Amino acid sequence: MGRRVIAASVAVVALCLAAVVMVIRAQDPAPQAGDEPTPASIAPLPEQHQAPAPYALTKEEIDRCVAAGQCALVHTEKFSNATVEIYQKYAEQPEIHVLTTAADGKPTVWSLQDEHSASFQSLTCGLANCLMTVIVGPETIATIDMRMVASQLTGMIEGAAVGPSLATTDVDLNEDGVLDLISTEHLVQADGTEALYYRTYVNDDRALVPTGCTVPSPTPTAPTSLQTRVCPAVP
Repeated sequence: MGRRVIAASVAVVALCLAAVVMVIRAQDPAPQAGDEPTPASIAPLPEQHQAPAPYALTKEEIDRCVAAGQCALVHTEKFSNATVEIYQKYAEQPEIHVLTTAADGKPTVWSLQDEHSASFQSLTCGLANCLMTVIVGPETIATIDMRMVASQLTGMIEGAAVGPSLATTDVDLNEDGVLDLISTEHLVQADGTEALYYRTYVNDDRALVPTGCTVPSPTPTAPTSLQTRVCPAVP
């Protein structure tokens, strides 16, 4: 008789535990197989407003730097009401100075220098913005978004490091009139062979946000639209 009572008690306890497990599972459903982590936004470079900071160079100082052979004009972009000149200062910490001369105002300068020192690579302009590509630190490419405001190119230095990458291409991938970005990246596959792939970034209110990648291949084809495929894991 005692054994029957013990067996019945064990059965009751087992049923209670099973019920508790079922309740917990109902409250915490298993993740769906299709769930993908959302790509994180690229961290922005510190913002620098259009008005020159106290340590920013003036046009006269840039002229003196050029005359001394320390600075060189590396790019000129002409718009209907403004001219943009980009000067590179060659030093242990290279500096970039962007001089904007508008038809209806005095020249303005804003710079990448000191802890934001960089080397100029290229400037590409579209209908609504320009993207300036620079090298910051060892092999790190940064892309800086600049917009046309009040008939002159104004800089809000909010670009972001998108490297290390082999190269970048500025192109309007979603046809909204604003330049987006494609970066070319390198991958060593499991069998030891090397492949290339492209990562796309959408220009979302001055932030370059990654959207996805193409399939790695020895000879990949550059995308013409924003990609959504999951990118290869970076070791």
